[in-house]
Amino acid sequence: MFQEHSPTNFPPLSSNPPPPSDDHSSDGQRYQYDLDHNNLNQNDEKIPSSESAVMIEIQEEHPMIEENNTHHPLNSSQDVLELNHAPNRPFVEEHIHYAPENVQVFSLNEAVIDEQKQDDSAMEGKTQLDEMLEFQKEAEKELTTSEKIKKYFKEEFDFKSRKLVYFYISHFLASWGDRMWAFALPVIFGDMFTGTLLPMALFGFIHRLTCVIFGPNMGYIVDTKPRFKVMTSALIIQNSCVAITTVMIFLLAVYGLTDEQKKETPNQNDDENKALFVWPFKTTLSIILFISCTLIGAVSELAAMVTSVARTKDWCVVIARSETLSLEKINSMMRRLDMVSLIVSPVFFGLIVTFAGYKVGAIIVCAWNVISLLPEYFCIYKVYNETTDLHISKYEQEQKFKAERERELESAQNTEEMEQIDLEQKKEEPPTVNLKHQNIFKVLYKGWKLYIQQKVLLSSLAFVLLFITVLTHGGLLLSYLKSHNIHSAVLGVFQALSAISGLSSTFLGPFLIRRYKVFKGGLISIYLQFWCLVVGVAFFIGFHFFTEKLSFAVYLFLICVVFSRLGLYSFDLAEIQIMQQLVDQADSGIINATEGSLTKVADLVVFIAALLFSTPSNFVILVIGSLCCVGSACLLYSLWYLRHKKHFPQWLQEIEDEERMRSQK
Repeated sequence: MFQEHSPTNFPPLSSNPPPPSDDHSSDGQRYQYDLDHNNLNQNDEKIPSSESAVMIEIQEEHPMIEENNTHHPLNSSQDVLELNHAPNRPFVEEHIHYAPENVQVFSLNEAVIDEQKQDDSAMEGKTQLDEMLEFQKEAEKELTTSEKIKKYFKEEFDFKSRKLVYFYISHFLASWGDRMWAFALPVIFGDMFTGTLLPMALFGFIHRLTCVIFGPNMGYIVDTKPRFKVMTSALIIQNSCVAITTVMIFLLAVYGLTDEQKKETPNQNDDENKALFVWPFKTTLSIILFISCTLIGAVSELAAMVTSVARTKDWCVVIARSETLSLEKINSMMRRLDMVSLIVSPVFFGLIVTFAGYKVGAIIVCAWNVISLLPEYFCIYKVYNETTDLHISKYEQEQKFKAERERELESAQNTEEMEQIDLEQKKEEPPTVNLKHQNIFKVLYKGWKLYIQQKVLLSSLAFVLLFITVLTHGGLLLSYLKSHNIHSAVLGVFQALSAISGLSSTFLGPFLIRRYKVFKGGLISIYLQFWCLVVGVAFFIGFHFFTEKLSFAVYLFLICVVFSRLGLYSFDLAEIQIMQQLVDQADSGIINATEGSLTKVADLVVFIAALLFSTPSNFVILVIGSLCCVGSACLLYSLWYLRHKKHFPQWLQEIEDEERMRSQK
């Protein structure tokens, strides 16, 4: 320990060193001295950092005493500093040349005060971590608004390792391809078959029905098979199928259409356009090509579901744990990349179709899926190599973790009370299902059964209900607005603002989650969406029934829809995190795939409702029905929130404990 003394009042050393002891101490033993603390404490003056400063250091080998490189003779037996424990070798003095600025001086009084503060903090129940957090909060209060914004963005875009960069690049490439493909299909079919929407309707219906039937099986694959094999195989299948589908569509456009169909324009045959049903396939070749591209496209849709569930519900959780990164941060960054793809990729493809035609657009989509496969595979390979937890399948990893946890619980159960608590916890946990070596239909049945037994069921159903809506920047709403002669520029601005609103939600959502925790943050988000739509629907009803008098109301309606996207995508982030943290990791794949299947069912409901109320005059029924679905989602989530509110602290603590245990493993 270092002490501070005045150079002029330095206590003299004993003139006679103590005799050597018979007991031989080790070289690492420290010599102890009794200091006159009363004399030291009476001197409250602090010594400046000058050449007259003195430092006494007790080292392992021998004591070192120094004062301006001068020798203090041992000339008094009544010195303050005495040796109580005799060393096994003679006392040694060393004179060391030093620079004053390198001498560190400590005050005994300050040390005593610090100890008293620590004791007071301990009495108040504060830990050192609590004091650090309080100090950090006080420091943040002193920051200006601009400094806080800079600090937030610096932390938000601070990638801790190259592994995160590779993961985000792979997600962006996949998202870009998915968004461009989803936008390209209706554009290409719309240009090919100008007199009917039947090809696009059949294509979309078969894809959604396929996902509903085989969705749980895709989740089963994610849960039980090796992670790298699942991700890379699904990636190759998806990109290859999309490329083949675009080739089929190109062949359909070149060889499947008759000469009359190739020359048709959107307004060429008004009588045919007004017909209830128009069969667009005039040749056998066109039927074969369309069926082929539809079936191959359905396979690509299933592969896309596998990559999506694996990336967003499994890989990102493991990577966040290995990087000690919060889930809301990695989820918001992935959603941010999705929004950028949603904004840019349709514009990119739209420019290609505008200047080169839909045939060239199909070729571009095919080329993108072939070219992007290599860098996306490389990024996934790098992430896999740098994350050891991804090297075994999720099923084996979770079974091993559960076995270790059960052994720890059994060893900790020394009293009947702990056994009772453990039994109660096991009763509350939903049962897991061993889906290995099961056929497709058993997996489908058990997947739905397991989904119904989850404690997040109502929260998940609330999320699914939000898909039953036309109050979005989708094709149905745009078609209705176009029928009321709303300018295309207004619709373009509406699309752009909706995308920007979705991008902004990637900052609002994490803020709400950090401020109010994930459960209450989701509640605030879904009600933000609902009340924005309530106001918007009121303006829409006025515009629908009093178009001439309240023509301005449609713009207020569109503004409300734009703001509702903030709540929708913020709730999306909260719901993703809830499913990541509260669903058993061993079954997360099949449960999330089942939820994805339900969202496809919701799309089918919208599709069927649009067929039943297909005229613009009946569109108000779809709008009111959409608002009712969003309101029902709010009620379901509120019911789930109130029912489990008392369990939230326990759940959050269990999540922290589990993450801590996994990181230690």
